Amino acid sequence: MKKEEYTRLFIALCSLNITFLLISNIVTVKTINIFGLIFTAGDLLFPFTYILNDIFTEVYGFNKAKFVIWISFFCNLIMVVIFGVAIWFPEDKSFTMQIEFQNILGSTPRILLASFISYLFGNFTNSIILSKIKVKTNLLIFDLNGRVPDEGGCVELGMAYAWGIKCIGFKTDTRALDYTGDDNLMIEGCMNFKIARNLEELEKMLKEIAMEIN
Repeated sequence: MKKEEYTRLFIALCSLNITFLLISNIVTVKTINIFGLIFTAGDLLFPFTYILNDIFTEVYGFNKAKFVIWISFFCNLIMVVIFGVAIWFPEDKSFTMQIEFQNILGSTPRILLASFISYLFGNFTNSIILSKIKVKTNLLIFDLNGRVPDEGGCVELGMAYAWGIKCIGFKTDTRALDYTGDDNLMIEGCMNFKIARNLEELEKMLKEIAMEIN
């Protein structure tokens, strides 16, 4: 049986994803007004679960993204059950906020159902689509514009190159590492020195790659 490996970063991101989901499902009972637009307080956090889900799918793969989605939902379910039990137990005389306690935390079962539909369906659909796009395209276009190539883009380029994904560059900026107009040769080498200098060249490269794939 193959042993699963989880890095500290993966565990931290997974914990953050669960935290965002649980907190958003608690605070969503409050509506807020921002510049005349009405939102629930949960809307401030819930979108981050989709961003993290994209990271899990792109960096760690669909299977680990699926694991995070399910573990997040079951943590949410446990929270709702504990809230229900706490509400069900009779309160002590010294506790004078039973109604408020029930109004806030008693709505979580309905939120759980809505969360189940939106979170599971939305995130699973998102992960599946991203995975399919990644398999179908098998291509990375690195935008090299700027004084130096973007650091995050360099990481993605290195990962794509290591995974055997075809990489090409796009650069219309005249700024570069030296007077020749070239960037770091290690970066350009990951793209097999295929760098489009305008949209016409980029379109031509993409057509050539499409013909190779087909």
